[in-house]
Amino acid sequence: FAEEECYEWLGGWDQVGGAVERRVDKAGRVLVVGNGNSGMAGAMARAGYREVVAMDFSERVVDRMRAKEPQVRWEVADVRAMAVFADGEFDAVLDKAVMDALVVDEGSPWEPGDAAKSDVAAMIREVLRVLRPGGLYMQITFQQPFFRSRYLRGVFDKRRSDHT
Repeated sequence: FAEEECYEWLGGWDQVGGAVERRVDKAGRVLVVGNGNSGMAGAMARAGYREVVAMDFSERVVDRMRAKEPQVRWEVADVRAMAVFADGEFDAVLDKAVMDALVVDEGSPWEPGDAAKSDVAAMIREVLRVLRPGGLYMQITFQQPFFRSRYLRGVFDKRRSDHT
């Protein structure tokens, strides 16, 4: 991160912006979790999103991105413990490969390890906490839907009526 200007896991705004624009309301408050040095949050602001907030656990990256994309609110936070944000603060949360990073050492996708399951559960609890009722959680991921749904099914089933 010290020298790399920009890195786009799973493509940048040119590749995924259309899918985001079809699902995420530009008038809402949007949180981009684990943005890193991706151009995603800045591109969303330039595309007309009213309020874009981006976070990453690396203070160095956040400092660099604040200077590069001042139209975005930047925060240092761990996706598993986002105390810097209030309950229900966001209309949408965008996750572009963040959960992928949490499960990279999961072992078998058929039987993920306890650490991966714990990290994902903490992340999902925090995402649900910062989303307003009826809010949207959008994932852009490497992982096949079958394997990803194993992590999400139990958590979202309990709150299906509150979130999309």
